[in-house]
Amino acid sequence: MVLFGIGCQSSGSGTGIVTDLYEGLDSSDPNGMFIFKDELYMQMTTEDLGSEIFKYDGSEIISVTDIAPLEGHSVPAVFVEFDGRMFFSALKEEYGRELWVIDGNRSRIVKDLNPGPSSSHASGMIVFKDALYFRANDGVSGVELWKWDGRNIEMVADINDGPSSSTPMGFTVFEDNLFFSAASKDLGTELVRYDGTTLHVVADINEGRTGSRPDQFTILGNVLYFVAYTNGEGTELRKYENGEVSLVQNIAPGAESSNPKFLTVYNDALYFSANDQALGEELWRIKDGTAELVKDLFDGPDGSRPQYLYASSMGLFFTADNGLSGKELWVYDDEKPELIADINGGVYGSSPYGYVEHEGWVYFTGRTESEGSEVWRSDGEVTELLTDIWEGAESSRPQEYVSYKDQLCFTAVNGETGRELYCYVAANLRPIRTIGP
Repeated sequence: MVLFGIGCQSSGSGTGIVTDLYEGLDSSDPNGMFIFKDELYMQMTTEDLGSEIFKYDGSEIISVTDIAPLEGHSVPAVFVEFDGRMFFSALKEEYGRELWVIDGNRSRIVKDLNPGPSSSHASGMIVFKDALYFRANDGVSGVELWKWDGRNIEMVADINDGPSSSTPMGFTVFEDNLFFSAASKDLGTELVRYDGTTLHVVADINEGRTGSRPDQFTILGNVLYFVAYTNGEGTELRKYENGEVSLVQNIAPGAESSNPKFLTVYNDALYFSANDQALGEELWRIKDGTAELVKDLFDGPDGSRPQYLYASSMGLFFTADNGLSGKELWVYDDEKPELIADINGGVYGSSPYGYVEHEGWVYFTGRTESEGSEVWRSDGEVTELLTDIWEGAESSRPQEYVSYKDQLCFTAVNGETGRELYCYVAANLRPIRTIGP
């Protein structure tokens, strides 16, 4: 392993670039951040090693893999922990993109499922009943469901017989079963349940070969909610409960679609955005099994278009437009949704995104005309600007927020270094500007 790092070069505001790993304007572009055994793993790129796995221990960045030493870019992705080890997909010329594992101090391929340089594209990994499940293409059966139990790797079933793919998606463990969507020739893409032994198509929700295309699986109590399409009701919210699938409510009348999005559980209720075709896209919730509009935030049919719902200990944070302030920061605390701060002032909005809770605050990226897109935080009442990494109106565009130890880590650009890893030491943070009481 190669040591690259220096610790957080903290400024007076308690922020700092960890290191300019790819020197100059080129970017190391950290992404896929994943905490494993108290260290922060991610994909990063250097001139010498290409795109590989690196880790950050709170003070230093350390090289972990050099899977493609000649080709230079293994582009590791989809990190998951299983059996005390970290699994991921990676690209090596002789194998293509396959399933890999970090075993002790070395990385190794689990198996070349699609033999030779062709790729199985292992992805969608989830742990279920002491095995690692994922979708992959062995070059014969198309993209199907596979599992690795720590010793053997095998295809669970050729759901869509022959070379055609079932392309299983949305893996969710619920009531000791693995649920997902998958396609077959006769039914299209429908809801599938696997109990560890047998696969079952739960229901032909949209009869015929079109399929209902279920997705956004979200668990609330003893109910599995998801979004699905039918010819007669459009794309609406459905649920699996007590072995049966049913429509929660046809929010948009007839065959129109309400297109529920951003399904988020907060305080024993399920919140989401939906369009009833009368009020536009607004904030809805399901509580005690009933769907109801929370509030018409943008009067009339235009809709406030709630986005990026995030459940925190301080409330349900989200982005919305009330027609006066543009896309701004809102919170719902079980009483009513309120605009926390008009960060950008006027009708254009700060377009906040990337919410993550860290030590009593929700951090996010917000944009102003004077500072560009930078790091902000709020506790539901007070909202603070914390950085102007790329000074002036240029934007550092912070992304990939993660709460790690006593630090908030993310990626940003500053006009001199390209996109690199930054970290805040939360105890040392000093706001640049404050909005609120």
